[in-house]
Amino acid sequence: MFQAPKKNDEKAQELKDRIDEILAKIKPLASGGEHDMPAKSDPELHIVIRKLDRIKAELIKIESRSYATRLARQQDIEQFLNEKERELHIVIQDLSIQNTVSNLESRAGLLHFQSSIGQFCRLCYQ
Repeated sequence: MFQAPKKNDEKAQELKDRIDEILAKIKPLASGGEHDMPAKSDPELHIVIRKLDRIKAELIKIESRSYATRLARQQDIEQFLNEKERELHIVIQDLSIQNTVSNLESRAGLLHFQSSIGQFCRLCYQ
């Protein structure tokens, strides 16, 4: 029973670390730091960042409670952490889907561009 606050603290830290890893990868994309990505000011990417920042802030808030409070409310905190983990998984899925769609759109745009160039070249050589 007395291990739950420690386990909850470890789980909260694990979730925060995962969020930090994701944010470290996507924040440069949102600010235009990666010149090879087309979605520099993608509003959906900013929404994902806000969601991740919100989840992290909630985790920090729960960790800042006194040990006595965390001990007394350990089951509630465990449920809260499970919910935050589910929210994080949903955000990761959304980000993966968004990335896949973006890649497909980029490929479709490239194929259209290549097709247009091919048509232009055929017209030039007629």
